[in-house]
Amino acid sequence: MCVITVSRFETSYQIALAIKDEVEDLEKADINVIQIDEAALREGLPLRKAEHAFYLNWAVHSFRITNAGVQDTTQIHTHMCYSNFNDIIHSIIDMDADVITIENSRSARSSSRIPSTEEIADRVNKMLAVLDTNILWVNPDCGLKTRKYTEVKPALQNMVSAAKAIRTQLASAKEVISELKAAGASWIQFDEPTLVLDLEAHQLEAFTKAYAGVESTLSGLDVLVESYFADVPTGAFKTLTALKGVTAFGFDLVRGTQTLDLIKGSFPSGKYLFAGVVDGRNIWANDLAASLNLLQSLEDLVGKDKLVVSTSCSLLHTAVDLINEPKLDDEIKSWLAFAAQKVVEVNALAKALSGAKDEAFFSANAAQASRKSSPRVTNETVQKASAALQGSDHRRATNVSARLDAQQKKLNLPVLPTTTIGSFPQTVELRRVRREYKAKKISEEEYVKSIKEEIKKVVDLQEELDIDVLVHGEPERNDMVEYFGNNFLVLPLSLMDGFNRTDLDV
Repeated sequence: MCVITVSRFETSYQIALAIKDEVEDLEKADINVIQIDEAALREGLPLRKAEHAFYLNWAVHSFRITNAGVQDTTQIHTHMCYSNFNDIIHSIIDMDADVITIENSRSARSSSRIPSTEEIADRVNKMLAVLDTNILWVNPDCGLKTRKYTEVKPALQNMVSAAKAIRTQLASAKEVISELKAAGASWIQFDEPTLVLDLEAHQLEAFTKAYAGVESTLSGLDVLVESYFADVPTGAFKTLTALKGVTAFGFDLVRGTQTLDLIKGSFPSGKYLFAGVVDGRNIWANDLAASLNLLQSLEDLVGKDKLVVSTSCSLLHTAVDLINEPKLDDEIKSWLAFAAQKVVEVNALAKALSGAKDEAFFSANAAQASRKSSPRVTNETVQKASAALQGSDHRRATNVSARLDAQQKKLNLPVLPTTTIGSFPQTVELRRVRREYKAKKISEEEYVKSIKEEIKKVVDLQEELDIDVLVHGEPERNDMVEYFGNNFLVLPLSLMDGFNRTDLDV
């Protein structure tokens, strides 16, 4: 199993320091309105409620670090989307941003429908029923890069004039099971990751009833129920392992280490255990020796014929195959395992359990341990800067009310100022230019010229629409995964080309 050497909050503080430098550079360039997105703040919330407070504390502090040094007249925006925020609203307020944009429609990203002026006005009026006019902004619910200009322009026109999904119905479980049986399936797997949440008694009871409702349909099949991403609480573990008609249970033993104690204490006799010891959620090579030791202890517990080596979850979260990375140097390559390599690791562990251990493969795997001490991973300067953070680095010197007064004097914004989130459509032409520049088919001068032309186009459109605070549209940006990959020393650009992501310029 992979050992993570840097915690999330330490990494977050280090990234915050880098963003802080960029924010201060923007301010020096006389940029008076700066947006620092925290779109995934709610999505990053730990699955267990007991971990919420600690996460929110360092997440909020990370945000504060990014802008603690700016002038009172510099207005800091942040944008939230993808989620419901009622349960973390106090933490959002504690971020101490000057303007907070929270998704209220979900249409900019997920629908081509253009909301009417009346519809937008109705939403604004509902907001004004509980908010003062001097603190309310009107803008799309998310960035616009996934939309077409034929959608963006009229939608923004309607937004300025006023001052935004239907889910397909799921087939029933019984129908799916019957179809799989008819197709000749002998094993069926159900994924139940929600079992790692803090479920109430009535929710666990509903879970039991749901499986009881399909029990007769499952007759003649071997059934595997998998849960992953975290520890399974005691109550959920008991509920799960008490299900009738289930042949096997699978658990994430990478991030669910406490589940191991429950398995050792009360795993049902005669059932198969799918032991998720190979991490399905990252790109790092498995510590085969440690995984084998764990598997051997489980083998003694559940029996040699009932233990199945598995990944911690499905492999859709990682890249496909290292064979697609010919430019990687040997050191980095020795640290990595994509989906194809993880399957090989599972197979190697299974063979080792059966007495056919590949000693050469296990010896070569030991090289991944060098990642922990490599200077490509450990940056002493960054660690010192993170360790030196003080309370004053987490907050601005004055409160938001005083800052808003100073900002209004400098910006002279109208009531209900309008703006957009930041990104404008990534057109076919724009993607072509970026693709050709990466392939060295056009010069840097030609690339920069095209980017500047796109920025002018976006600015001209906003001025035509009489939007109050303009953005440059982010034409040079591809996606954040590639952006960070390009800037982390341990991850070369070629590595990013191995990811299956729809947002790449291909």
